[in-house]
Amino acid sequence: MAGAGERGNQRRRGDVKVTLSWNNLADVDLHVVDPNNEEIYWSHKNSASGGVLDFDNRNGYGPENIYWPAGKSPAGAYKVYVNFYARSTSGALNTSSDYTALITAFGNTKIYKGTVTLTGPKVLVATINSSGVIAQGSQLSMDIYDRTAVESKD
Repeated sequence: MAGAGERGNQRRRGDVKVTLSWNNLADVDLHVVDPNNEEIYWSHKNSASGGVLDFDNRNGYGPENIYWPAGKSPAGAYKVYVNFYARSTSGALNTSSDYTALITAFGNTKIYKGTVTLTGPKVLVATINSSGVIAQGSQLSMDIYDRTAVESKD
């Protein structure tokens, strides 16, 4: 049986989908700026363009997903950010988190890995264009994989 994190990672699909997970009990947040320059994140979970943050995980590990329903993603550039918002409400004293951002855009999929810190700014992980080109942001680690190997069988 799939765990809660696995179900969260697989439950939403669309033209553009970003899934964030991290390695500890910190409150790490996913932010996506859509082509209309509207930012989707914990305080603004739904955009006029149809983008949705499905869950703000404040107690560690993720996942957090931001997605647009299939066929509804607007044309233009997207920016994906990760932010270390706060230490966990559980009392954990983490000051940094290693994260993994799984980005699927118009048929292309890439994984980005990096570290965010409590005192650092939010990090630009990647940009996406309407053709599905996912360009690396300021992070240094990127893994490309075959998306067919990880998609769930419905």
